[in-house]
Amino acid sequence: EFPFERIHGAGPTTNRVHVMIVSDGWTQADLDTGRYKTLAKGVSDYLVQRQPFKDYAHLINVTRVDVPSVESGVSHAWNNSNKNTYYGSQYPSEQDPTGNPTDSRGLWFKDAAVAQTKIKETNPALTRHVTVVLCNDGTYGGAANYSRGMCTVSTDTRANEVFFHELGHALMNLADEYAYAPFRALPADEPVEANVSKES
Repeated sequence: EFPFERIHGAGPTTNRVHVMIVSDGWTQADLDTGRYKTLAKGVSDYLVQRQPFKDYAHLINVTRVDVPSVESGVSHAWNNSNKNTYYGSQYPSEQDPTGNPTDSRGLWFKDAAVAQTKIKETNPALTRHVTVVLCNDGTYGGAANYSRGMCTVSTDTRANEVFFHELGHALMNLADEYAYAPFRALPADEPVEANVSKES
């Protein structure tokens, strides 16, 4: 059990959408500064102030859980920067346009299965439909997985927008509405996500 606080919503656990925000890469000293608390409240407020969630803000509960890590920061695969964090958040490696290794914007985990297990074991009595892992790194990034009901976001200045985007994947199974170059061919089958189609 980690310290937690309901930061939005006062409703019951039934008939609500429950968002749980957890920290990764924040030492206890980092948590004590209050910055994580402020950022978590910021993404929560951003969510319930934007449509369509604004109309349903009274049906959304957001809980912040303060999970300390051994080390500050997030691992970066391309330069072998390996941080000892509770959930194992990591930026994968990719190549920049000149062929040099750099961070992928797809902030995820060294081992997603381990992270998912740890998330399930984090304050198990707390109801959650989606878990947002707020990672202590200023590099732009985030990612989501609907089947696992979890997403990540960094502390980049665009964190609120990234969180809003990734929540669409993790909570509602929405697809990206843009193509990944060079993979621009239509899929063989109709996509399962409700917001995209291979039909013109």
